[in-house]
Amino acid sequence: MNKKSLLIIIAMVMGLNVWAQSAGPEASPVSTSRASLNARYQRPAGAFFSHITAVDGVAHYNRVDDEFIMLKPYSDYTFHALADGIGPETQFHWGCYDDHGWMIYECDTRDLTVNNEPCRQQTPRLSVRDGSSSSSFEWYNPSYGWLQVICPIMMVTAVNPSQVSAQEGVVEYLLSSCSPGRHSFNDDRLFTALDGLLPYGNNARGWWLGKNASHIDGIAQAFERPTHPYLLKKVCLMIDGGAVVTGDVTLTCKVYRLDKIPAYHDSQSVSLPEVPGELIATGKGMVTPGTITQKNGLVEFQLYSCDPSAPGPNQVTCQPTVEDPILVVVDGYNDPEAARLVDFTATVYSDIFYNESMAKDEGYGELAYVKYPLTDDEGGFSGNYEWRGLNHLMNDGMTLKTGLSIYIVADHPYLGFLSRKESGEYQFDAQGGMLQHKYDNEMISGIQFHAWTPSVNGEWTVAAVGGDEVPDWLDIELIDNELNGEFNHVVSALVTAEPLPAGLNYREAVVRFAFPGAYMDYTFKQQNSSGLAELADKTDVVPIEYYDTMGRRLQGLRQGITIVKMSDGTTVKILK
Repeated sequence: MNKKSLLIIIAMVMGLNVWAQSAGPEASPVSTSRASLNARYQRPAGAFFSHITAVDGVAHYNRVDDEFIMLKPYSDYTFHALADGIGPETQFHWGCYDDHGWMIYECDTRDLTVNNEPCRQQTPRLSVRDGSSSSSFEWYNPSYGWLQVICPIMMVTAVNPSQVSAQEGVVEYLLSSCSPGRHSFNDDRLFTALDGLLPYGNNARGWWLGKNASHIDGIAQAFERPTHPYLLKKVCLMIDGGAVVTGDVTLTCKVYRLDKIPAYHDSQSVSLPEVPGELIATGKGMVTPGTITQKNGLVEFQLYSCDPSAPGPNQVTCQPTVEDPILVVVDGYNDPEAARLVDFTATVYSDIFYNESMAKDEGYGELAYVKYPLTDDEGGFSGNYEWRGLNHLMNDGMTLKTGLSIYIVADHPYLGFLSRKESGEYQFDAQGGMLQHKYDNEMISGIQFHAWTPSVNGEWTVAAVGGDEVPDWLDIELIDNELNGEFNHVVSALVTAEPLPAGLNYREAVVRFAFPGAYMDYTFKQQNSSGLAELADKTDVVPIEYYDTMGRRLQGLRQGITIVKMSDGTTVKILK
């Protein structure tokens, strides 16, 4: 290499470093003046992390500059500012940037709500100021390689990878409820049992998942309640280390719907019953001699229905819609078949922000669990288990909660109003007729939705909230809109109401438009303008008592006819 070429390379590197350092006060976490003012924010619930991509069934760890959280299109997600030391005079500023770092928009609200169409962009940057004290926070990876360039965590808004991926083949993002913190072990992003797990039993190397002398028989990972529903397609497990597979081994998983995530601290036992919630799916995953060498440790679990009316036990594949916390359990390590696995472990990672000064609890609980063996009076295995939190099983000095490499693959179908002026509510007059909106001097008959799935073959359902049939006085027809002969992701609902019956002043119905992974509720009302409408104009007239048609007192409106006594002594009949 000649001297001129070397000088050009040095100049380029210096230029990149200068660019990274001069990107402004929001380019990296900065805290000045007083330590008590420390900016950070909470990840939106259900905006799960992805740092592994599977292409045609082979796992690939994403580059450090391509780790992201996943969002549903056309849906609200809120980043809550969690800055320490804030007061009544604290000012907040948010900046949002595209995937190249160009400013998209900014605002000065306490929290930030985003609602994106399918796209890629950086996670937001938060700056707070209180008098002469200021602090800023950017969610980023540490320096990338020898260039020392900051790599922000990204936001990917999409139904599935096909919308944003340029890769060929079947592409799937493995999603986790914990951030994949990087550590100093040769720049690996994940711990294995060799990288700091406390050893168990007579195995000094720390292998403790899979067939093991300590009788540990399973692991579990919780995923918090999402902001918006998602479609659970499969469960994945990453195994690592010097796994030796002498034959095919079938592992099992179970997916439970939870009311709330069980709480624990450190390595204490967890109040987790044998059946922790409603079993919504089971799965089977195959570990073969080629799992490590050919699939980079990826074990995929096809999910099966738990419906007792299914034609055979666990024979019908399923993709359940999830809108509650779930617990994914992978167990059965001590079955005889598991003896074919030697030195088998799952990878483990620490749930932290990417800088020690930003190591804060995200607020969704401690999410990883171990099915731990209990000892008898003589110190041997009693044959019984309890679930313990995985926290503090790392001996590298980290005292933060940790996560296991149990992942989900999920689609995020969207359903939203085409017009931002849509309120989600419409009132017919007593004569009934067709629902019609007038926006910007353009007449739109019915309701128009952004919808990933066409109504013709998309398993749409239209029903009253609560699972009842749509009332007879409403007629609803779904029509798919097309552009150049193809579905353009817009569905119209043409809604017609029958005339209001004589003697009835008001009725309403809340209808849920849904397909797997998404739903939206819409309220239809109908009233007699000479009856209830007049009462509505009297702000001091309110309902005070509710009765059924038999004269029995009710707590409020119910399905069917409710007789409502108003505060001015009048009564009205309402059909819901």
